[in-house]
Amino acid sequence: MSKVFVGVILLAAVAAIYFLIRMIIAAVKKEPVAPITRKLGIAIVAGIVGFVAFGITQTPEEKAEIKAKQEAREKAESDKRLAEEKAAEEKRHADEEAAKIEAERKAQEIENQKAVAAQKQHDTMINEITTGWNMETTDTSGDNSNLQKAATLVVKYPNYIHEATANYIDVNDAMKKPWNYYGKVVNLSGRVYSIEQLPPGHPASKFFGSDCYTAMLAVNDDVAVSMYIVGDSTGISEDSQLNVKGYIYGHAALINRMGGQLRGLSFVGFNE
Repeated sequence: MSKVFVGVILLAAVAAIYFLIRMIIAAVKKEPVAPITRKLGIAIVAGIVGFVAFGITQTPEEKAEIKAKQEAREKAESDKRLAEEKAAEEKRHADEEAAKIEAERKAQEIENQKAVAAQKQHDTMINEITTGWNMETTDTSGDNSNLQKAATLVVKYPNYIHEATANYIDVNDAMKKPWNYYGKVVNLSGRVYSIEQLPPGHPASKFFGSDCYTAMLAVNDDVAVSMYIVGDSTGISEDSQLNVKGYIYGHAALINRMGGQLRGLSFVGFNE
């Protein structure tokens, strides 16, 4: 029976739409609308009555079917909404992951650029340290080019000297061939037999931009080393043991305590 009333509702809806359109047309043409209005009212009342009757005459099976369809429709809408929310969440996670990967890529690219720049800087430093030495003479009393070279490296790359791995060398071999040690950080250890702190206005102090002193070191008691040492000599006295680290840059012409001359090594660096 309820299906009959469904038909009534549909017919009433069609009629109401038809009469509504007729009424609008009549109003535009300025024709009487009262008859049409009555018919529209009848269609609306018929629809209402059909709707009420439909509800009253529904069988339990029809109500269950309508409820099932409604629930199915609601479930479909809920599933669709959940699927859209899930898709949006997955997209958000994918976007975040892509952004994270891109950020990591850029960070790695920056690190690689820094590494390349650092390696280039290191290579430039090593090239500067190992090249440009005067190989024509080892006499530092007549030519100070190697002193200027070594002292410049001490000023420019002090950390490299402090951090370099350096062995205590064979000073007798260095006396024979000092050029084999140019540009190599070396350790020397010996007994101080002369020391002088240079005043702040001394050219060497100005060049190093720091306190510095000169000292004579006896290594193995048979090789003398004339040194410029960057730093303060407080606590260092004659006959004390001193360990230094830096560069050999040639031979020095020295005068011993007896007034005679001897040849030694020239060195510039730090007290370690």
